[in-house]
Amino acid sequence: MKSASDARLAKRRLRSEIRAARRRFSAQVQRDAAAALAHQAVQDPVFARAVAIACYVANDGELETTALLDRLWQAGKRVLLPRCR
Repeated sequence: MKSASDARLAKRRLRSEIRAARRRFSAQVQRDAAAALAHQAVQDPVFARAVAIACYVANDGELETTALLDRLWQAGKRVLLPRCR
């Protein structure tokens, strides 16, 4: 059985590997993926019914959400973002 510290270490390693994989994508591929996400999200029927939508602000190589956030605000959606201290 793995200890809690082993699990934390494994999780940290996995996050590092995922972060490195994201960084291997070209800037253009990342921009295209972000645009596709924004387009797909607003086409979803759930989007039309939603009053509030949770999202995140990209950090450390995550998929950029600026285009999505812009579309959410333009559509008059209430956007919920995590608050970090």
